[in-house]
Amino acid sequence: MKRRLKIMAAGLAFAAFMSACSSSSDKASDTTTTTAAAAAPSATATADTRTKLNVLLGEHLILASKATGAALGGRTDEFSAYGEQLNKNGTDIGAMIGSVYGPEAQTKFNGIWSAHNGFFVAYTTGVAKGDKAMQTKAVADLTGTYVPQFTDFIVGATGLPKDTVSQLTTEHVLGTKAIVDAQAAKNWPGVAKAQSDAFAHMQMIADPLAAAIAKKFPDKFAADPATKATDL
Repeated sequence: MKRRLKIMAAGLAFAAFMSACSSSSDKASDTTTTTAAAAAPSATATADTRTKLNVLLGEHLILASKATGAALGGRTDEFSAYGEQLNKNGTDIGAMIGSVYGPEAQTKFNGIWSAHNGFFVAYTTGVAKGDKAMQTKAVADLTGTYVPQFTDFIVGATGLPKDTVSQLTTEHVLGTKAIVDAQAAKNWPGVAKAQSDAFAHMQMIADPLAAAIAKKFPDKFAADPATKATDL
């Protein structure tokens, strides 16, 4: 009887030992898998980058058109409220840029983007006052200062073709100008059409920008952002 109990005790001890080894091995395996997954570039990060860029750039267009409409309508409190949101949107885009390229790039982007918002305010003010000289200067600042600066920044960061980036940026400027002009003329069908076109155009900027970022940083972004899943 004693011998049988000793054998049973030994068997239980061995089983406990093997179970502990197995548990330890599973934990080590889980840790290795988790570490490898954390170190690997993420397809989700790639999709998120494209999606967030589209959302933020689209939001910029809508907030800008709300702000200019309020300004032209003499609704100063509404203009100030949308202006604050427009500035926040700009810093949100800048933060995205900074998360990829670093704080120096974020600061540079914020300066360029903030100036372009100011140029549009100046153009809208000129339209409201009927001041042609003010309008002309604002358009010159947008096309002659903002477009080249923004183009050079994006080309330097992504390697996208300069002509393409310059054309897309110029089209954004002209699209937003068309919204302001239609608002000033109280051409509401024209406003709706210009807003729709300008909003859709923001994807033409966001998508290639996301693709270029993913291509330049394959250690951070695992997949092509132009997948059907991301499209959805």
